[in-house]
Amino acid sequence: MEKKILSKYKNLVSIDEVGRGSLAGPLIVCGVYLSKRDFTKINSYKIRFFDSKLLSFKERKIFVNFIKNFKIKYKIIKISNQKIDKIGINQAFILAIFKIIKYFKNAQIFLIDGKKPRGLNFKNCLFFIKGDRKLSSISMSSILAKNYRDNLMIKISKKYPDYLFDLHKGYGTKKHIQLIKELGYTPFHRKSFLKNIF
Repeated sequence: MEKKILSKYKNLVSIDEVGRGSLAGPLIVCGVYLSKRDFTKINSYKIRFFDSKLLSFKERKIFVNFIKNFKIKYKIIKISNQKIDKIGINQAFILAIFKIIKYFKNAQIFLIDGKKPRGLNFKNCLFFIKGDRKLSSISMSSILAKNYRDNLMIKISKKYPDYLFDLHKGYGTKKHIQLIKELGYTPFHRKSFLKNIF
């Protein structure tokens, strides 16, 4: 798919997010920049990138090191839980996308995982449902974003060990919801996401 796109454009940026449905922690959005030369170089190794959710923590780390060793340009945007509570998750995602677009201002086309968010009006965007399973460049964005966010949630877990953030990473697991009911919420919880719990 990227090969076909790069036959029309000199470069591309692939975007994916992690933490959209989480009850705690930030939304992390990553943009990966690939020129034709970058894509050809990576493709020559015949490495298949996977959706980050299908990889273990150790497997993701291997892919992250591969991306860094190849000096692939990427940008990670963090939208805090407080900002999400203020503007909503959809607007938070759009804000992150625009920050990536602004950062990679010379990019010619942006490939974004999922459906087009309501209110995103930018011409040079293509959207791919389950793009992290179809396009290796979006998979790379997914892996980098998840690796970054998981490490962040592990750090938060050290401040609030009773909440087990290192295990559920802030998502609404049965155990996490039980802990919120028992202990209340932390400064890292999204209050707007907890309305159905309290």
